[in-house]
Amino acid sequence: MTAPMRTFSVSTEGPNRLGLRELCQRYADDQWLPAHATPEQAAAIVLDTFKRAVAAELEMLAVECQETA
Repeated sequence: MTAPMRTFSVSTEGPNRLGLRELCQRYADDQWLPAHATPEQAAAIVLDTFKRAVAAELEMLAVECQETA
């Protein structure tokens, strides 16, 4: 027997200039979470792991910006 599929709705306050809401929604939809987690725990787990993944990606990404003529 498989655990029921969990669904999440990601929202943001203020502008979503970088599209992080959509990125977090896709991330949340792809997560496997333990069946015993409450809805609040599951949402907290998803948000925490998403934030960690974004932070880790930014640390590894060598970003450079130069103005061109």
